[in-house]
Amino acid sequence: MKQFVLIRSFRPFTLFCAVTVAVCAVTAAVCVHRAEATAAVKSGLPLKGKIIAVDPGHGGPDPGAIGVTGTAEKEVNLVLAKKLKRLLEEKGAVVVMTRDSDKAFSDVKKEDLDHRAAIVKKSGAELFLSLQCNAVPNSALRGGQTFYFPGSDKGKRLAEAIQRRFVTKLKNTDREALTLSSAYIMSALDIPAVMVEVGFLSNPEEEALLKDDGYREKIVAAIYGGIRDYYREEKDAPSWLPFGAGRDKTP
Repeated sequence: MKQFVLIRSFRPFTLFCAVTVAVCAVTAAVCVHRAEATAAVKSGLPLKGKIIAVDPGHGGPDPGAIGVTGTAEKEVNLVLAKKLKRLLEEKGAVVVMTRDSDKAFSDVKKEDLDHRAAIVKKSGAELFLSLQCNAVPNSALRGGQTFYFPGSDKGKRLAEAIQRRFVTKLKNTDREALTLSSAYIMSALDIPAVMVEVGFLSNPEEEALLKDDGYREKIVAAIYGGIRDYYREEKDAPSWLPFGAGRDKTP
């Protein structure tokens, strides 16, 4: 029996149709994504659908830094984290706290941090913020400082957005966001992660401010503003797949 071999000829029109369909699908996805984002903003819930992890640094037997009049860092961190959680939830976000009381998961620091990182990973959070206070021998230093893990582009953009808000809203610093490779918990996560040092407990005036409820509200508003700015920048950034690259692989 004679064997026949079917030879398919190249058809430019077929290829054109396939490419057109693919481009239309991507364009439609972009339009839907932007429409949903716009609707969320108009509804007063600009963070709707976002899952954000907030970590009040230290806790339990680990007080963190101690202010000049005895203020424990762990207490300031927890109060600020609860205020931030409330504000973010009002704006539509789902907020995951690594602790919501004065506790630690282990007396061993690495084990405690590993437990917190596990909470964040299990939650499916897309951003991580660890709230901390600073303290140094020089009591004149003051102001907020935001850090990100080296090599994390999205972490850098988030840190820069929050730091800009500290500069413009709190008006007590002109620092820029910096890298911090020694923060173990940031290195353990594969999402944009920042460490927010809200002020210096070693500065008497700033310690008093960090205990003032009105000033705490300003700090929280500045952090929220930075998060909003970050998401705006992400939304406006050109992307073929707006729903892709959701995770920022941190080395």
